[in-house]
Amino acid sequence: MAKLVLFTAVIIAIFSHGSSVDDKCAACNAVAEELELQLLKEKPRNHLDMRNRLNSKGQREGKVIDYRISDLRVVDLLDGLCDRMQDYTLQKVEPKNRQWVKVGNFDNLTSNVFFPFLLKFALRDIFAIVHHIAASILTLFDKYA
Repeated sequence: MAKLVLFTAVIIAIFSHGSSVDDKCAACNAVAEELELQLLKEKPRNHLDMRNRLNSKGQREGKVIDYRISDLRVVDLLDGLCDRMQDYTLQKVEPKNRQWVKVGNFDNLTSNVFFPFLLKFALRDIFAIVHHIAASILTLFDKYA
């Protein structure tokens, strides 16, 4: 019974923390920063040639998709994002404000800035949102590419 009460108290303490929304916003900003870095590293690619059938005249039929608006580009950008986000930790900037910062070496950190488990939960929420709005993301790529 005592374990259940302690577990409930810990869960309530974790989820009732007032800055958790700010932490999620900071995590979203960190993800956006990492995606922007990937976009800057991106090399130009050819269109995706999906013409794989021949018609009666011997001409290839099908679509040619611009890589900039393709699903493959989104997959390429998101591939390995979780691994790259493991380099981030939550750091206090002001007494009530925290942000996710990229860390080169975790050995030099003090214990009060190391919260990788919070990033894991924030990333899970962010990726769930990205999964639901993938079509909108592709539309934005089409519009601004």
